[in-house]
Amino acid sequence: MRCLIRDTDIRLKPEEIVRQLYLRRLLENYGYTKNRIAVEFPVKFGSETKRADIVIRDKDHPESAYIIIELKKPKLKDGKDQLKSYCHATGAPIGVWTNGGAISYYHRKDPNYFVELTDIPAQAETLADVLREDFRMADLVKKFNEQTERKSLRQRIEEMEDEVLANAGVDVFEEVFKLIFTKLYDELESTRSETRQLQFRNTGQTETTEREKEQGFNPLAKQQNSDKNLINTLENLGYLPDNFQGGFLFNLLEHKNPKVRLLAAKNIAKLNQMKSLEPLWNAFQKESDTSARREIVSAIGRLRKPQNKPYLFEILQDEDPKVVCQAIRGLLHYEDDILVERKLKPLLNHENETVRTVI
Repeated sequence: MRCLIRDTDIRLKPEEIVRQLYLRRLLENYGYTKNRIAVEFPVKFGSETKRADIVIRDKDHPESAYIIIELKKPKLKDGKDQLKSYCHATGAPIGVWTNGGAISYYHRKDPNYFVELTDIPAQAETLADVLREDFRMADLVKKFNEQTERKSLRQRIEEMEDEVLANAGVDVFEEVFKLIFTKLYDELESTRSETRQLQFRNTGQTETTEREKEQGFNPLAKQQNSDKNLINTLENLGYLPDNFQGGFLFNLLEHKNPKVRLLAAKNIAKLNQMKSLEPLWNAFQKESDTSARREIVSAIGRLRKPQNKPYLFEILQDEDPKVVCQAIRGLLHYEDDILVERKLKPLLNHENETVRTVI
């Protein structure tokens, strides 16, 4: 086969097949002319020279790299490390990694900071055009359906763990969940309006501006004009894995809206983590809303560990019979427990009929 750019006969090794397929894509899909494309482009590292698989030359400075495409490394982390070194050495603002099965696009915002792009610019476009591209829910669905090379959710999480959160001193799952949660919220809002543009994406702005936008947009980071969206989100959280940290849920135990506090307790109960016990108890002691108090006691009861018994024993003395009943239900888990039986028996003569009935 003859190379599409070098116009010489080539041997079709696996990596060369990937390269020729991507060259065809650059020529036919992106409209790049052959004189803008280089193969085995020299990249100098001091006295050493390496070769980039494919380079799109800068339009005004053909000797400079505009887009570097790396094809060789089978693993994203290895390929991205090499891609970054090439971008650093040449000053190229855009990089692409693909192994033929998956593909990633990156914008080099500064020497040590790469952000993911949705695509690369075509010959008639600029990087700014890609960053400013209108992106509505229909566009997202269309782009997803057109993709032949996709990264799974697991691959994306592993990439964020290796690239962004390594040695950051934070719980990786919790930080990634915040991103996923915000993205889900953004897409949910866009399903309600066909004209609404997706907000949670890279638009080429500074890191500070992007963070401020996220804080203003994320319903868990900043209260909206109404609590309706926050409540709707908490009501639809569904299953939470056992290893989820859920720090933001504990913060919501102090929210000014009692319905939010109730739903926060309800979701904390799903975590089934003993570290939830103290925050829940502290919240219960401060809580004034009957429904929220009952939900907090329910969350304590659902821990079903011996450590929760002293707290439930104390709640049995509460003045609200509905709260007392919730504590009883939590203690009924401990069958044949002499101490629990001793604490519950006196309630057979409780002044409230509902409490007596539950006993």
